[in-house]
Amino acid sequence: MLPKRTVLTGLVVLAVAVPGFGYAAANTVPPSGAGDGSATVLGYAFSGSQTYVLDTDNPQKLSQVTFTLSPAPPAAATLRVKVGSASTTWYSCAATGLATLTCTFPIATAPSSLTADQLRVVVVN
Repeated sequence: MLPKRTVLTGLVVLAVAVPGFGYAAANTVPPSGAGDGSATVLGYAFSGSQTYVLDTDNPQKLSQVTFTLSPAPPAAATLRVKVGSASTTWYSCAATGLATLTCTFPIATAPSSLTADQLRVVVVN
């Protein structure tokens, strides 16, 4: 037979653990899209190609990029893009709820057209 102290300790641990599992089981999140990388990822996919627009005053800078995602991110999504594999600058874009998105870059920090060798997109629902 187990000592009374061991049984009491086991009951206390059980009394604390059971409600914790109940709370954890109640934590559910709605389905959402997510993806990152250059190979096939789940969540969003590029459909078609991206179109870059050169700045009219300085054609060595980009003024905007347009691309299509499938499915369309919701209007409340947070959308960021990075132009150029060596770049560390991320630009905010407005999600409109439409599949075709246009990101306009600020004039002062617009990416260089000379280093635009990659478009990376991050969407958070």
